[in-house]
Amino acid sequence: MIMAWEAAVNYYNFKSPHWSLNIDDCETPFQGFVRKMHTSKKTKFINQHIQLIEKYALQFLTISKKDAQEVVSR
Repeated sequence: MIMAWEAAVNYYNFKSPHWSLNIDDCETPFQGFVRKMHTSKKTKFINQHIQLIEKYALQFLTISKKDAQEVVSR
């Protein structure tokens, strides 16, 4: 039963586009979560969860020059 629950949660959060998010890009809840995250926390989150990002949200691996400068200045 736990395997079925984990599979359902995994599908909902990482694979299934959600209509309340950016449906034009087939955005999943995980992608929406990362997209809406404040810039100051986003870089740290991406670095801490790089395997999830690489697998489910590649678009967040390219950070803007502004974001990169904030990281370097810390």
